Amino acid sequence: MSSCLNPRTNLEPKTFFNEPGYERMAGSLSGECQSNAYSEKIFLLSLKTMVYNMRRPPKYFEDFAYGHFLSSAHDVLKACNAYRNGAPVASLVRGNVKGGEESSERCSESFKKDVGAFVDTLLLKEFILLGVLGLEPEKEED
Repeated sequence: MSSCLNPRTNLEPKTFFNEPGYERMAGSLSGECQSNAYSEKIFLLSLKTMVYNMRRPPKYFEDFAYGHFLSSAHDVLKACNAYRNGAPVASLVRGNVKGGEESSERCSESFKKDVGAFVDTLLLKEFILLGVLGLEPEKEED
């Protein structure tokens, strides 16, 4: 599975700059803004891919897929809750925000809203249907 689907292996920071032609933008304000938007988009697409694979696991790999999501559900939700509370994408290391909670770097407001809505309306329900125990939605920090 890709690192996007496995919360124990965090997203590689700044993957945007690994795309052909974008490496020269590294360090520029424009490049950093585009990189952050790219990482947010990729994380949301990864969440959608997770739900798709929970609903329709690859043929002959059903047990593997279900086992992966059963064992990863709490970690995925912990990452989602950190992001919906403002942590920038790829800032989690072993379940904690890199640089501490006081970091000035934040994700976009639209990303926070999108992650929160996705967790509340779809992801949590899919994990419960899968049989993950001990799940309760975390509320957004004020």
